[in-house]
Amino acid sequence: MRTGIQLFSPPAGLRIFLQCMSFFLGAAVVWCLLGVFVARPLTVEEDGMAPALAPEGLYLMLFRKTDGALHRGDLVVIDPPVISDESLWVRRVIAIPGQIVSWDWEGNVLVDGVILYESYAQEFVWEVLPDPVTVPEGCVYVLADQRGSVCDSSRPEVGCIASARILGTVWYRFPSEAGKERLGK
Repeated sequence: MRTGIQLFSPPAGLRIFLQCMSFFLGAAVVWCLLGVFVARPLTVEEDGMAPALAPEGLYLMLFRKTDGALHRGDLVVIDPPVISDESLWVRRVIAIPGQIVSWDWEGNVLVDGVILYESYAQEFVWEVLPDPVTVPEGCVYVLADQRGSVCDSSRPEVGCIASARILGTVWYRFPSEAGKERLGK
């Protein structure tokens, strides 16, 4: 004589279906959590960062940790100031707090009086040089690689970008004809 409670045992087909559904549900939850807290896919809408970031490319943005320091050369995703109709900006960090950014007539960027070598930047000559800027605490100075074609810190109406507006860094280019690359520096 058996005692105790006898549990319902579903047929094998239903059991396999339930196992598959729980796997896919778990995978969906993990994907959503990664997308909210760690990283998310990103497409670039403008050509201001070409050729480093092509407008049709798909990239992975890592969300910025509040204690993470930004470095010159990092490609950052920015919640733009209200002067822009774009949903997000991608720009390159040129200077960090305490550094002085200035320009020469040939279009070179100087950080603390030293010309910044920028193999990625399009040549650009200013008609009127922007005033030198000392980057305040809690901000960074960002530029597009295609100077003069899009809004960036060189425009007085934009200026230095508050760190709170930086959503994350562009870290990975998904495979394309150019291949896999780590982006940034």
